[in-house]
Amino acid sequence: MAKQAMVANDCSSVTILFVDDELPILKAFKRLVRGKNWTVYCAESAQQGIQILSQNNVDIVVSDMRMPNMNGAQFLSYVRDNHPQAQRILITGYSDLQSLQSAINEAKISNYISKPWEDEALLDVLQKTVDIQEGEKERRRLELVKNSQNKKLGRLALSLNSQVNEKSMEVSQALTLLEMERNRAQMRVHELTHAVLKLLGLSGKGRSYGTFIAESATAVGRAIGLSALELENLYIAAALHNIGYLVLGEGELIEDANEQESEHSEQYKAQVAISEDILNGMPALAPVASIIATHKERLNGTGFPNKLKAEQIPMPARILGVVSDYVQLHRGRMCSGVEGHAMARKYIESRIASHYDMVVVKHFFEQVDDAALNYISTILASEVHQLQPGMILANDIRTHNNVLLLPAGVKLNQNQINKIELYERFAKTKLIVNIVNTS
Repeated sequence: MAKQAMVANDCSSVTILFVDDELPILKAFKRLVRGKNWTVYCAESAQQGIQILSQNNVDIVVSDMRMPNMNGAQFLSYVRDNHPQAQRILITGYSDLQSLQSAINEAKISNYISKPWEDEALLDVLQKTVDIQEGEKERRRLELVKNSQNKKLGRLALSLNSQVNEKSMEVSQALTLLEMERNRAQMRVHELTHAVLKLLGLSGKGRSYGTFIAESATAVGRAIGLSALELENLYIAAALHNIGYLVLGEGELIEDANEQESEHSEQYKAQVAISEDILNGMPALAPVASIIATHKERLNGTGFPNKLKAEQIPMPARILGVVSDYVQLHRGRMCSGVEGHAMARKYIESRIASHYDMVVVKHFFEQVDDAALNYISTILASEVHQLQPGMILANDIRTHNNVLLLPAGVKLNQNQINKIELYERFAKTKLIVNIVNTS
């Protein structure tokens, strides 16, 4: 069998090569990916795989470890040297684990699958690798386009005045990246989250509050029935609604000062306006800027900056207003004498109809309880040797080339801990893993 190919769709944008000297396994691969929008080639040896690579553009190469003449690690090393843009995945048995070291160090594999594998686990690894390749193709395309769009991308820099300091330049870089990443649909959520966490870190507010606000606001919007586009814009607005702090001087950061609800400080109003202005620098983010600009309006017209009333305030802005105010109230940073979940909830519910939308408040408190904010905001850093089954990851764990090993939110079992330890040992790197503190 010199070459076997299965074309799932003539419009397929990703090509995968499976290499294994056992024909039944190749057939099992083909059955497993049937219905996927992928072009698939199969080879019964490394030599046949090399021939296919010489005749076709291949995005992902999946190879068994044990093969005659040239084993999987050697074959993937050849792929790395001759087709470096192809992602490389090794299939190995438990007895071959020591061979992973050469595959990781020499072939720079993206991931590996242990035999016997579970179909869902293999499909998940393939799908994530496909997402990475499609995103990389789009990144290269955008890089070519970027040179002809300097004027358009420069609007953000023009929107910043002479008082913008080094921090504001970091905002510019992050938001320029954000605009480019918007076109990478399948990688969008991960990239946006990464950008959000970076911006929150720069602001000194910590990662967890921004994550809580963004995820809670999106969950409320989904319960209310916002469209997919509205949910996307709400998520970005919730994540970036305080980026105006990055432009203000250190002395003007007021999140740790009481903000009396009836007397909003000029600094706070300024940061909301700056946040809107920064995002308005890119037309694609104008809807996000609008949400941020109106999330401090009140239903009775007592809010700012334009004293909008009732239906004049967009639903995404009403949602962000409730969630962001809850966090400030919970932390005792908005109204004197109000702190903690119970008091924050009482404060908000007492202002339904005058300040806050009743439906938004109802859905928000259906998903948020007394422990929610503290739970997501309390993170412990652990070294790999300290991990124990039952711990919950607070962040993604990724390889040196940004391949996802385990996502945030996973409750660790012993096999997953072993996998993390194995990668750390063979990659000769030390990982710091953030764990949710459930105590």
